[in-house]
Amino acid sequence: MAHGGGLSEVSLAGGQLELSRTLALEGPAVDVAIHGDSALVIVASPSSVAEIDLLDMEVRESVPLPDGEQGTAVVVTADRIYVAGNETGLITLER
Repeated sequence: MAHGGGLSEVSLAGGQLELSRTLALEGPAVDVAIHGDSALVIVASPSSVAEIDLLDMEVRESVPLPDGEQGTAVVVTADRIYVAGNETGLITLER
């Protein structure tokens, strides 16, 4: 789950949401997409995409978005990351 403090993992146990783990990021998380054992997270400030290793709950890599861009949503495939941006509309990053 993306939120103002970073990224949190929650589980549904007995019909209730339980917080499992939280990772603080450089800035507020806006959106998250899961692919395999990675989470791709849009970070508001600094404007970037962070790849999170979900097994270790650590940042693998952080890629800044182009100047002036603010990501609003993310979709990930095996070879690309698509970010909805406020300036260009769509930013494509190679994995």
